Amino acid sequence: MSSFNTKIQTLTTEQGSGISVAMIAFVGVYCLKREVKVFFTSRFYYCL
Repeated sequence: MSSFNTKIQTLTTEQGSGISVAMIAFVGVYCLKREVKVFFTSRFYYCL
């Protein structure tokens, strides 16, 4: 995860904050969706 943060910081310094912020938001939402999906499927199977 630390290398990921380094990449984000590099993006921020090189291309301005706008692009990196959009990237962080996109990745964050994507990861969140996956986490929620996994969480709900695991709960579903647990209830079965």
